[in-house]
Amino acid sequence: MVNFHNKIFISTTNQDKGGSTSETTFYFKQNKNIVKATYNGRNIVYGELIGMFNDQGVLKAAFNQLNAASQFVGGTCILRPMEKTLRGVWTYAGENTVEKELILEEL
Repeated sequence: MVNFHNKIFISTTNQDKGGSTSETTFYFKQNKNIVKATYNGRNIVYGELIGMFNDQGVLKAAFNQLNAASQFVGGTCILRPMEKTLRGVWTYAGENTVEKELILEEL
């Protein structure tokens, strides 16, 4: 199983409307297959993610964040670990469901 405990990642994708940018930093903690992270940077004042790895090594998680426009945003994500990268899709919940690609690289 992949270990993300005490690892730091930075987003390499740029998203509009208060999403992650290359200035968004993720701080991960892990206990067995449970993973949590806090994150912030530029458009995101504060965010939290909590999820778990399935048997195929895919991280399925939920997230909530406060953006710079003082809006709370949440949703789910599916992230696949590769070498020193996490790659996946964030699905923002709400009236207009939006999917965004997310790529995180370990610092």
